[in-house]
Amino acid sequence: MAAPTRWCLAAAVVVLASCSSREPRQNVVPVKGKVIFQGKPLANAQVYLSKLSESAAPLSEADRKLRPQGITGPDGTFQLTTYDPNDGAPPGKYLVGVVAQKEAKFADDTESIIPGRYANPKISGVMVTVKAPTTELPPIEIADR
Repeated sequence: MAAPTRWCLAAAVVVLASCSSREPRQNVVPVKGKVIFQGKPLANAQVYLSKLSESAAPLSEADRKLRPQGITGPDGTFQLTTYDPNDGAPPGKYLVGVVAQKEAKFADDTESIIPGRYANPKISGVMVTVKAPTTELPPIEIADR
């Protein structure tokens, strides 16, 4: 087999292998919400979801990797993205994490605006349910402590 043919065959195998190992996309529904801190909308915060198992069975690998997320605007509102911009999230129950940091001059000089526990969905105390056909989440109220 000639060298160019081997390279083409090797490239085809790599492309096919990468396509077959991709997780199939789950159906998503549009999701929007708002984050409030100290009675005011929280701008420039990252909101992300971590799926909860709704049965005694553990989450699938695909569900564990799933991370719907969004960034709040000046009015504290956000839309979630899972695969494509603002496409939403798959229906289900989720724990919620929120990260909001002050602008810093240096990358390693960041400071959280909100209590640190909100960065970890497992201890944030915030849970939401996404339902079809669309979901408007209740406001996510960030407590001072």
